[in-house]
Amino acid sequence: MRTEGLAGAPFGPGRSLLELCGAGFWRELIQRWTVRRKLKGEALFHQGGPSDGVMVCVDGVIRLERWRGGADDGRSAATLAFRSRGDLFGETGVLSGAPRSASAWAHTDCHVAVASPELFREFFRKHRREWTMLQYALERDRGTELVQGFGDPAVRLAALLVPFVRSQYRPAIGTAASVLDIPVTRQRIAEGLRLGRTETERLLAHFPYGEVLRHRNGRIRVRPAEMLWFADQLGI
Repeated sequence: MRTEGLAGAPFGPGRSLLELCGAGFWRELIQRWTVRRKLKGEALFHQGGPSDGVMVCVDGVIRLERWRGGADDGRSAATLAFRSRGDLFGETGVLSGAPRSASAWAHTDCHVAVASPELFREFFRKHRREWTMLQYALERDRGTELVQGFGDPAVRLAALLVPFVRSQYRPAIGTAASVLDIPVTRQRIAEGLRLGRTETERLLAHFPYGEVLRHRNGRIRVRPAEMLWFADQLGI
């Protein structure tokens, strides 16, 4: 069940911090935080590194990865989640004082706003948004748990892909195509959902809100309006 945020928007894994805090908060954040451009494939931070800053995605899509069993065991990292416009990430280690619990990569070309731990705390305290931020982070992480859980695979896939749709589908500014091509491979989907190759292929073949495009770069074509309605009904 969703609850109401301080800005009046309902909490839920599908709601970005931008949606919860409003345009004025967002404009000042962009002005005071340092905005950096990252090209596809660039690292933002690495698992095990120092938690020396907090980030918000301004545009594009960020991919979070976590090493299986630890970063030094010789095994590969697996996709954990995706973040898109208005999403906060990297705050967990800053709040707890622990090292980074995951790595962050630019999944697409993107811009991120970066704040030092001191600016991050001061900024949210000034705007009296500490509780909103904590509630947002809790619901966001519940969304990640939903993706990697044991529920309906179609629901989990929708939750994994929603950040891509929210990043590209914005009817208010005229970006409202009837279909969207999402740049994500079957391998990334399998990692994010913790499914095997055969299970992933079967899921994609019968996904009710999209179809697989058969080309070597690997993209999923979805119907965004239907998918967001579906996600909203399920609170994702």
